[in-house]
Amino acid sequence: MTKFTCRIYCYYHADPENPREEWATKPVGLYSRTTVSGWSRRHAAAKAYVIESGALRSAVFQRLGSPEPAVQFEKSVVKVARVMKRSQSCKGDCYFFDNGVEVFYVVVTTIAEERRVTQFLKAAVRVMCMN
Repeated sequence: MTKFTCRIYCYYHADPENPREEWATKPVGLYSRTTVSGWSRRHAAAKAYVIESGALRSAVFQRLGSPEPAVQFEKSVVKVARVMKRSQSCKGDCYFFDNGVEVFYVVVTTIAEERRVTQFLKAAVRVMCMN
C-alpha cells in the first residue's frame, strides 16, 4: 500500500431541489486534510472520505432513521470508491462524490509528490525573499 495525502473540498448545491441547474455554486472550501494508505488513488480518496465525513454522516443518518443501506454506504470504502468519479476541477486532478446536496472533491497526492511541491514552494519563497 502507498501513503497518500488527501485534501477534501466540499461544495453545496445552490438549490437541492434542482441540483443540476446551478451545479455546486456554494463553495465551502477545504473540508479536511488527512493522510491514508491505499491501493490506488481512488481507494485512498474513498478511504479519506469515509474517515473524515462518512462515519459522521452515517451516525447522523442512523439517528434520523434513514434506511440501513444509506447508513452502511457512508461507512463502506468499497461502495464509496465505486461511485467516485475522476475529474479535472479547479483543484486539479481529483475524485468527486456528488450526493445531490453536497459535492465532495478529494485531491490525492502521494507523500513523495507532496514533498516535491513543498520543496519547490520553499525554494520559490527563498528566491523571492532574496530579490
